[in-house]
Amino acid sequence: MCGYTNGENLMRLQRYLRGNALEAVRSHLMHPSSVPLIIDTLKILFGRPEMIVNSLLRKVRSTPPPKIDKLETLINFGLACQNLCEHLRAAEQHAHLANPILLKELVDKLPTSIKLDWSFYKRQFSAVDLDTFGKFMSNLISAASDVVYTEPPNDSAKQNQKEKLYLNTHASSTSDVKTAQKMSVPKPCCICQIDGHKIRDCRVFFEMNLNDCWKIVQERFLCRRCLNSHGKFPCKASYVCGVENCIQRHHKLLHPGKPQLFPQVSMPSTTTGTVSLHRNIQPSTFFRIIPIILYANGKSLYTFAFLDEGSSTTIMEARIAEKLGLDGENRPLCLRWTNDIERTEEYSQIVNLNISGCDMNATQYRLNRVYTVNNLRLPNQTLNFEQLCDQFPYLRGLPVRSYKNAVPSILIVSIILI
Repeated sequence: MCGYTNGENLMRLQRYLRGNALEAVRSHLMHPSSVPLIIDTLKILFGRPEMIVNSLLRKVRSTPPPKIDKLETLINFGLACQNLCEHLRAAEQHAHLANPILLKELVDKLPTSIKLDWSFYKRQFSAVDLDTFGKFMSNLISAASDVVYTEPPNDSAKQNQKEKLYLNTHASSTSDVKTAQKMSVPKPCCICQIDGHKIRDCRVFFEMNLNDCWKIVQERFLCRRCLNSHGKFPCKASYVCGVENCIQRHHKLLHPGKPQLFPQVSMPSTTTGTVSLHRNIQPSTFFRIIPIILYANGKSLYTFAFLDEGSSTTIMEARIAEKLGLDGENRPLCLRWTNDIERTEEYSQIVNLNISGCDMNATQYRLNRVYTVNNLRLPNQTLNFEQLCDQFPYLRGLPVRSYKNAVPSILIVSIILI
């Protein structure tokens, strides 16, 4: 990781470490000064030559034996052998290169006709080893590639792949939890376009005349039994109509003279009064929402940021990027919250900008690879710092500003700003 600062190396490690490697150094991924320790730890646990050799050996042994009628399998096996030999040679693992048992194991995986070719090839040398076998496989790969057409990678397909990122924003109240749950929006009723019910429970559908009901069922390919759209799959509903002893297999809302499913309830007379209620609920916890200034293209914008160490990237609302004149690479994005709540941003972009605090002559910091989303839907918050200082005197003197009904427009991975 030469040529990069510790801060840049830390960001690269945070982005690309996965699995056991991530768990081994997770506690050190908080400050750039820990980068040398992280690298040493990873080298000890995962970078020892014998571990890498064993990993390459497992890969070669797990590669299916090549078949003479499928040259793609010969190329795959040859590449695995080639990678093994090149690494052993680069790591100066001469003992493994001269291992006759390993060489025989690899030769035994070849088809009979290619074994014969190997027998003629090795007669050119007084002594053979894995390095000789690797050169033999390189010749086979080159010859097979001349007659095997490999589909080039589709760049547009790569761009359409959605990149999955994780957020760890938690809601502070019941209303915020409901807002988070709406990230996975259910399909609305196709009759009234209102969420929360199906066609069989729709009052608008019930108030239609029978001919219009049957027409909608036919036009929208709905099941006449359950009024759902399940295509060609058989309906699981086994009941019959039952209205007026009807034995037809249709829903009761499609029966002539539809039943009264929504009875008219007469509302009792009410007396109007006035009640005055005063509530002053103080929040027990505060999100880490701070006022900031964003900079790009000679423009600046005052807004609020949500600091979250549980997220894997920094994201901002697209409207803020438009105001700053930002434009970047289009990259579809899939956001995942807790409880497996997901949301897809098909038109997300990757942009770069600067950020600072709100004080005079505040230092600007660079934010790279910021993803844009249509709407963050983060909770709003009010902070009365003077009132907090009266309650907690030890907070006095801190450079904190009060704000009211602040709605963050950018979510920042807080460890980047250390």
